[in-house]
Amino acid sequence: MLVWFVYRAVDLLRGEKSMKRGKLIIFMLTVLLAAIAVVFGKYEVGMRNFPFSVMVTSDGVQEELYCLKIADEYYMFLPSYAEADKLRICTNPVYDVYLDGQQLVNNQPLPDLQSDTKLELYFHSLGSEGYETVTFVRSRNVATMHLNFPSGGIDYIHEKKDNEESASVYLYTKDGVLDYSGFAESVKSRGNALWEEEKKAYSLQLFGEADLLKMGKAQRWILLANAYDSSHIRNKVVYDAAAAVGLPFSPESNWVDLYVNGEYRGLYQLSERNEIHPERVDIPKESGFLIAQDFLYNLIEQGYPHVVSENGIALRVYHSSSDLEELKACWQSVENAVLAEDGIDPVTGKSLEELIDLDSWIHKYLLEELFANHDAGFGSQFYFCDTSESAPKLYAGPIWDFDISMGNGGLMYNNPRSFVANRMHYVSLDDVSLFYHLYQKDIFYDRMVELFESVYEPLITDLVDNGIQNYADSIAQAVNADRHRWYRGGSRYDVTPIVNFLRERLECFHELWIDRKEYCMVEILDDEGLCNCWLVPKGDCLPELLYEETDQWSNTITGEIIDITQPILENIRIQPMPQ
Repeated sequence: MLVWFVYRAVDLLRGEKSMKRGKLIIFMLTVLLAAIAVVFGKYEVGMRNFPFSVMVTSDGVQEELYCLKIADEYYMFLPSYAEADKLRICTNPVYDVYLDGQQLVNNQPLPDLQSDTKLELYFHSLGSEGYETVTFVRSRNVATMHLNFPSGGIDYIHEKKDNEESASVYLYTKDGVLDYSGFAESVKSRGNALWEEEKKAYSLQLFGEADLLKMGKAQRWILLANAYDSSHIRNKVVYDAAAAVGLPFSPESNWVDLYVNGEYRGLYQLSERNEIHPERVDIPKESGFLIAQDFLYNLIEQGYPHVVSENGIALRVYHSSSDLEELKACWQSVENAVLAEDGIDPVTGKSLEELIDLDSWIHKYLLEELFANHDAGFGSQFYFCDTSESAPKLYAGPIWDFDISMGNGGLMYNNPRSFVANRMHYVSLDDVSLFYHLYQKDIFYDRMVELFESVYEPLITDLVDNGIQNYADSIAQAVNADRHRWYRGGSRYDVTPIVNFLRERLECFHELWIDRKEYCMVEILDDEGLCNCWLVPKGDCLPELLYEETDQWSNTITGEIIDITQPILENIRIQPMPQ
């Protein structure tokens, strides 16, 4: 290994000089020094002060795996490709080590253990001894990524959100084929709310472009933690669904077990990044733009370039060939047409059909609505346009961020009979919902119903019948390992709630859009002014309102006190009265 690092550093020094090559050389030499320190201080660093580690070899590359202490118990996490013939014990030379009563010998094969096997460990040296248990946990059916930082771990990246560090990267398929070996110029944490979570998401920028797991050559990648989704399938299901229905440039992704300097970090989703790129959003940079509607306070806090429309819609600018005022004018024309009753921008005279790609907006609406995305219509909502086209239109997409969806994320989102995208307000009554206004227009509604019946009903029916369970079955052991790592085992892996949620949601919208059953829209404001939107069959009563214990409610439009135990006969907006 040391020889390889020296060879690569010297080889790079012989070539043409550049800033990127210089950074890579510095990284290589840093890793070389770290490797020397490990070799000459094996006990202090390499063994993590534990009596043994495990060496896994595949495609001629060795990775050393270390035990992890979780709640006073030790675990050894084995990746999917770690079959018995690829595993060897590495013993600390200062210890005599016994596992399940058998003395361990350096370089001996590790027995073929079932997942969740707990063994007794005894070790002694120089008059001291210790007793522990070690649980061996095995993953299955997912790829494995090893990140190795010269600093010895990921602590520096976790100290501050903007901290970043270089790393070597090894990526194996689920069968142990080395898919990629190289270097990341930068690894750093990502996300806003996710930054506060113990299990963090990461951004990777490789030194050069690479085709990771056959997802297309690119330099920048995302490791999604799915920290809010214990099933680990919600993002994957929707990303795949978006690609299946033809939403342009939907991101590809694959599950990976992540190891950092030999320590297991959990199950992640390696995903393409939404960016203008031939393998991502494939439009010309010199004439295109990629934007995303998001929350203004986030954009200001993070210092992201953004524009705000006349109606308060905040747009993060990921890339724009035009200046921000031209970009804002382009968006404003679309917004004007959406909000206009006749669908025509009164400033430019252009109609919705001229300004937007209607099918992409409808696909985006149906994906947000049917899968009940927490941020539907308001957060992480991407749009793109190629202004060089003879008649440029604004496209909706790509899709992004569905970990809080399908019954995961609060009372309204756990209710399968609710509008999440087609609601007039989101956080407050001042919000403007574009999907709500589009929904009122025949040109949008009629085509939406057509696509729902011909495309989405068959797709979601297949997911309900077997697709969701197939996703879950494929990663069940990987999820089990992740739960041991982060939740000390957790509950039984069961995706039945997701299946039941989608089944009832599909029934509701079939009744609404195909059977034309009458529903009333009940907007419910909580005590903080947040707006939830329930769908109630006309003449039925509201389901029990769990989040607010009160006997009195008022109609916020008329001011009248109402009895919510009575049948709902019209669209209303209500809120609990102060106690």
